[in-house]
Amino acid sequence: MRGRAVKAYRGAAVNGFRRVDARFAALLVALRVLVSAALHAAGARAVSDDDWARVVIAERFAERPRLDPSGTSWLPAPFWLHGAAMRLSGASFEVAQTTSTALAAALAVVLFYALRRAGLGPRRALAAGAAVVLVPPSAVLGAMIVPEWPVAVLGVAALALAATPGAEWLAAALVVPATLARYEAWPVALVVAVALLARRARPLGPRLAASALALAGPLAWLAWNRVAHGDALHFLARVAAYRAALGGPAATARVYLGALASGAAPPLFALAVAWLASHRLPSGSARPLRVPALATLALVGFLALGAAGGGAPTHHPERTLLLVWLLAAIALVDRAAATLRAGRRGAALACAASLAALVAY
Repeated sequence: MRGRAVKAYRGAAVNGFRRVDARFAALLVALRVLVSAALHAAGARAVSDDDWARVVIAERFAERPRLDPSGTSWLPAPFWLHGAAMRLSGASFEVAQTTSTALAAALAVVLFYALRRAGLGPRRALAAGAAVVLVPPSAVLGAMIVPEWPVAVLGVAALALAATPGAEWLAAALVVPATLARYEAWPVALVVAVALLARRARPLGPRLAASALALAGPLAWLAWNRVAHGDALHFLARVAAYRAALGGPAATARVYLGALASGAAPPLFALAVAWLASHRLPSGSARPLRVPALATLALVGFLALGAAGGGAPTHHPERTLLLVWLLAAIALVDRAAATLRAGRRGAALACAASLAALVAY
């Protein structure tokens, strides 16, 4: 009897994803849907006029599909997704909202699976996933018809899997749709590509191929702009021209950099707490922070350079930092559990307090 039970338990596991994981993943999906439903019930439908513009462009794509639905600097993947849903179910705001809710729920499972594959235990992965859903920018953006939440979650999952043996191709594949949805995913894709290339335990050929796949989205968009507009960086020139029309590159760059610094402060502080809590932890008790730290530096540096050159997003810079918030929330959960298990209650309490502050911010 016992042998049959053990055999059934092992048969339920696929790459370490067992029945208990399925239950925890379902809880995470329920939390994501509940948070979105609560925000919708409170009247939250959009965070800016961009949301409505995106729905209109998706409706036009549903009527007349084309490779570059917006014809502007906006990346095409969100319009492909919502436009395809509208083509099947009708062009309406409700269809776009339902599609976004379903996507957010599905990506909650992807995130949980990635954290489990990366070595987090079921309960730690559930707690980290819940923290990801509950930090304020994530709670709000994950409920809206904007691509920031899916892009950030795909980026986090790809970063977690990039350093996981046997998951290199999945890491590369996950980052592709993110890079075709938001530009802030591009430096993340570069970090994923570097991490994959640095895995010397694998032959060079597969490493090069996986790294190339991780960068396929940006390379494809650059090629498209070269063919369609005669300039691979046409999208950058378009944004810079718009920023200049708003009041001059220098003035808008200062405003953007100030907002960027303000938005980055809470998650960067949280990551610093997690880093300090890692001191003297037993080897293997917590996930290394090297790749998340490199991704954070790459993202913030990318946005700062874009602002200085006049090509950063024209508004809402805090939304482009969502990935840093998610990385910080996961790192704090991981370090709180690891330090508590190691008997370092002070460090565990500091991580828990920082996480509470991040969620309540």
